[in-house]
Amino acid sequence: MADGEIYPRDPDTFDYGFPPKDPQVVGDCPTCAELVLRRGKCRAVNNRSGASDMNVLLREHQDQEHMTPEQRARTVIL
Repeated sequence: MADGEIYPRDPDTFDYGFPPKDPQVVGDCPTCAELVLRRGKCRAVNNRSGASDMNVLLREHQDQEHMTPEQRARTVIL
């Protein structure tokens, strides 16, 4: 950060992580693929709530089915 700068990065381009990025399909998992397909259908009809619900379900599925025990141990729940 240079002298006189208020922000360490350009606030217009800095990725604050919110909203979180959409989870993606893991490998060739049919459950992941189905949830991503449903999310796309929700977005196609401007159903933001439904798309958000699919993201929640996809994250829960990935946490339960695709994380190793070591990854789960490092996960912080806020």
